[in-house]
Amino acid sequence: LLLRAGAGRLIHYTSGYLGSNGQMCVAMFQFMAQTLLPDLLRIPCNDKTLTKQCVTGVTTGLYVLVSEGAKVLCPQGEAVVGQVITTLNTLIANTDISVENRSSLLMAAGAAVSRLEAGPMETLAKAFLTPLAEQLTQLITQRGDVKTHIKLFFVGLQSIRPAPSSTQPLISLLSHCWPLVELVFQTYGSNDAIMQEACHCIASVIAVARAHAVPVLQPYLQLLVTGFRASPMIFHLGSVRTLTGLFGSTTDPNIRQGLCQAWKRWPWMCTGGWGTGNSYCSSLTSWGCTTTLWRAG
Repeated sequence: LLLRAGAGRLIHYTSGYLGSNGQMCVAMFQFMAQTLLPDLLRIPCNDKTLTKQCVTGVTTGLYVLVSEGAKVLCPQGEAVVGQVITTLNTLIANTDISVENRSSLLMAAGAAVSRLEAGPMETLAKAFLTPLAEQLTQLITQRGDVKTHIKLFFVGLQSIRPAPSSTQPLISLLSHCWPLVELVFQTYGSNDAIMQEACHCIASVIAVARAHAVPVLQPYLQLLVTGFRASPMIFHLGSVRTLTGLFGSTTDPNIRQGLCQAWKRWPWMCTGGWGTGNSYCSSLTSWGCTTTLWRAG
């Protein structure tokens, strides 16, 4: 067990070098994902904490190796990256691996596809997001335990970090998954942990894909307003402030109108000493977003 964990640590520590050589990177990835990690899971050990630590070392090493090697993996073509995603999918589906370590594997999958061209990026991202979305939808429908699958789905969605000029596939993926996002908000809107996970993820995706995020902006604002009215949470407020910070100074009249309408409908803006939604929209128009956020805060 320790010998294999040590091998994983060594690859982790040298991943910067290994990731600069395409053939070596692929070979080390296959060794870690297809031999080293499965062997660790099979070795009997009474100390479960030790086993988990060893597995964590290898999964973290896999993430760092793929992150460092993405720049040499992607030029080898969609087939090579597709094989990486297929291998990672097998591990992500393995329930003997903790949710934290499966999250690391999802981050590795996201790193692998983030440097691809738009078409292959979206196709291969769907290869690891679709199974997660289908499992989560089924569990929600059956009223099963969704905690693990909620985390994995949202980690997978925000693991994709393309270059600023190539973020359209990320918004396409979010739009593809939007019915599930709505289902999560409608079903678990009063669950603090799930709402924190969901709001953080969607706001992060929109921030990364800001240039192409307009199609999901209005639907997300509507979800936040509706969710706050039903079960007020700080996560709703945080997301609206993030969106206002990202888009409050835009010259696009549709976006500005959407933000103003959201603040007008915001229940807490119409009570207490913080002013009304109308006064907020006036300051948003006159002074820009940053000043307004400080006044509202």
